[in-house]
Parts: sequence; structure tokens; C-alpha cells
Amino acid sequence: MIQYDLIREKASAFRDALQTEYGTSRTASLHDLRVMIRNRYDLDYSELAMGTQEDSVKGLILKSSRMVSIVTNSDLPEAGRILVLIHELGHFHLGHLGAAGISRLFDNRFGFRRESSRTARMENEANFFAADVLLDTEETMDIILTNDLMTSASLLRVPVEILDFKLRLLSRDGHLADYKDVLTVRSDCLKNMRIEKSAYDYY
Repeated sequence: MIQYDLIREKASAFRDALQTEYGTSRTASLHDLRVMIRNRYDLDYSELAMGTQEDSVKGLILKSSRMVSIVTNSDLPEAGRILVLIHELGHFHLGHLGAAGISRLFDNRFGFRRESSRTARMENEANFFAADVLLDTEETMDIILTNDLMTSASLLRVPVEILDFKLRLLSRDGHLADYKDVLTVRSDCLKNMRIEKSAYDYY
């Protein structure tokens, strides 16, 4: 079962950390995020060229003994690496590492509603975390109430799938009682996104 309350709590705490560090809860540059997660959470961050194919690995998080490392695909533009980094931070903050010690953007072939899969649930939770960190509630509400889904995603500079995850949270909170989830959201939606700059150049 999706841990909605924990997602909101951890995403809010991460935005508060951004506010403390940089005077704004808006997502910092990749360099600033890297400094913050090293200093505040003692996480290692590195980049590795993993290809530009549609199904190439976008990122992973690995726990070895007490050390936690996040790796993103350096072939992604910076905005894509930021998105993937925050998704992987979601795994960290939501306690997904556990005994297995590793989590990546799996191709698990399960959609949003298939919560019986542990992998699908963890990927959905990390996507909710990323959506809640990246998208301010007030700004999102202002835009979605006067624009369609695709236009709103463009104006908010996020992939439409990430906006959909945010809107599902807002719907659960009663902000968007009439929201219809028009997308068939897959828990691995980030894994299969295209890598071209136009697909990631949001921030």
C-alpha cells in the first residue's frame, strides 16, 4: 500500500531543507543538490555514462555497509539528472533500501494500480516524492485549473507523468476532487523516457 502520509512528510522536510540551505524550496542546481545531500544526509553522488537508448539506466541508489551512493546517467541533460536524483532520494527517504540494498528505475511492467508488486509500489512512491518536491502546490493549482494537462506540464517544466503524480496527491488531499487520471501511469515511467534534451530541459 502506498505510504502517502510518509511521502508528504518526507517531501515537505526535503523542501524545508532546500529553503534552509538556499532560501527557496525550489529545486537547486545539480551542484547545489550534490553539496546539500553530501553535507546534510552524508550521501555520495556520482555520474556515469550509461547510454542514450530509451531503455538505458537513468539512475540507481546503492547501499553498501553504511555508505549510500546515488548514481545518475551523465548522458542526461542536467534537468534530467536532477529529476532522477530526486527520484532516487525518494527511495532513500522512504526507507526502500532495506535488505536488498539497491533500487533502480526498474522495468517491472506493472502500472500504477498494480500495488501488489513491491517494486512497483516503491517506484510509485519515489515518483510521488519527486512530484511533491518539484512541484509547488499553489503554483500547480493555479496552472492546472486554467490549462489542460499537457500545457500545464509544459508551463510547470516537468514531464507530464510527474505532473500526473502531483495531481493524484492533490486529489487525495481534496484540492482536485474532480481530477480524472487520464494517463495510464506506469511505475517505471522515468526509465522509459526519451533522453533528448527537449525531453528533460525543464528547469
